[in-house]
Amino acid sequence: MYFVAVDAGSSYVKAAVFDLEACRIVETAKYASPERLPDPDNRIFEMDAGRLFDIVKTSIDGFCGRYAKVEGILFSTQMHGCVFTAPGGARDIYISWQDSRCLDMMPQSQGKPGTSYLDYLARIFPPEFMRSTGVGIKPALALCNLFTCVSRKDARIAPGTELFTLGSYFITRLTGNNICHITNAAPLGMVDISKGIWREDILLGAGLDKIRFPRITRELKPCGTYRYNGADINVYPDIGDQQASVLGSMARTGDMVANIATAGQIIFVDDGFHSGDYEVRPYFESGFNNVVSRMPAGRNFEVPIDFIQETGLKIFGVSLNKEDIWKRVRDELTLEDTQGLDADISFYELPHKLAEGKFLNINHYNFTLRNVFSSLVRDMARVYARYIQVLREGRSFTGRLIFCGGMARNNPVLLHAVEAATGLKGVLAGSRDEVYTGMLRLALICAGLSKNLQETEKRMETE
Repeated sequence: MYFVAVDAGSSYVKAAVFDLEACRIVETAKYASPERLPDPDNRIFEMDAGRLFDIVKTSIDGFCGRYAKVEGILFSTQMHGCVFTAPGGARDIYISWQDSRCLDMMPQSQGKPGTSYLDYLARIFPPEFMRSTGVGIKPALALCNLFTCVSRKDARIAPGTELFTLGSYFITRLTGNNICHITNAAPLGMVDISKGIWREDILLGAGLDKIRFPRITRELKPCGTYRYNGADINVYPDIGDQQASVLGSMARTGDMVANIATAGQIIFVDDGFHSGDYEVRPYFESGFNNVVSRMPAGRNFEVPIDFIQETGLKIFGVSLNKEDIWKRVRDELTLEDTQGLDADISFYELPHKLAEGKFLNINHYNFTLRNVFSSLVRDMARVYARYIQVLREGRSFTGRLIFCGGMARNNPVLLHAVEAATGLKGVLAGSRDEVYTGMLRLALICAGLSKNLQETEKRMETE
């Protein structure tokens, strides 16, 4: 029995075929995602959703043409963004999680001079009002950028206007049914995550109440069927990529997951809804993930890497490959004394501060390649230790600290730094691609080969 799994990320659409009886991946494929649509406003980050779907469908059709018994299609997608469609529109637009148009100022004609769209929403939807959604007002939310679109008349809500998660857009194009999983509905910022329903008061307050929204499901049952060469293939709900990664790390209730890739998060797998100074995201089997996002990760280290690359080109006329630079930097990484040099790794916004990274205590002998990167590693570890404490909320921690993500896997010194800063012993997730492993576990449940997540773990250990 074969399943096709598609993971739609920001840079790539990755797909795989699972042999469920053998409990293994038999083939993978990788396609570049469409380019960002050009716009004079750098805060706008949109993609052509139709082109993205064409890539997804190409990957599905390719696998279905090569494997005669594909019985299911399962999606994992990037979260927070949405697809907004209007009747008669030139094309379907995906508004990415990287969009931040809500930071633009509202015009004086709206009677709110000097206030951004984000600030306005934060006033009418304060933290306590947003508690049941699990998220607060922030630039990445579809709620914030949709409100901005509608307020500026960039998008008009005509009869028949419809909104999709990225995954439910794919599902609708394949089956005709706009259904999304709770793990992808919740990050839009408009869902009561305990009840699994849209917050009508938020939709009304943001002027989005005339839009048709997807039907939310918590289950892993078919949303409909995709007909390919005369065969009907079940299409299952879209899963949030973070939840798929946590599932693929084999984390259990009570475990802490440090996902260090291009971006970073700390996730505590909880057995119920508990609010605090973190986001709460629906998980599986009535569980929740308590999440601190915007953690330092690979992109923070790329800032000095980019500087080295530019220096090589402009000073020495040498075009250096980033990965080659990384290989040399890895040789220099150490947790040894940095001779007084200290760093602030906030080259991107962190949970507690804006982007204002810096190097401190520079003198005539300590500003070396080794000290620069080692001081960044040490500061990154301090940030992770800080937010692991936030998620622990003063409780004793008896679970595992699991590291996953390419940045963690390829740079052991980062793991050692976090261990040293937290006093916790960490383990590296067993799978090299946690999203695929997580989707394989879900596919086993979808196909009826396992009853629950515990059974999938046992089955995969056996195989």
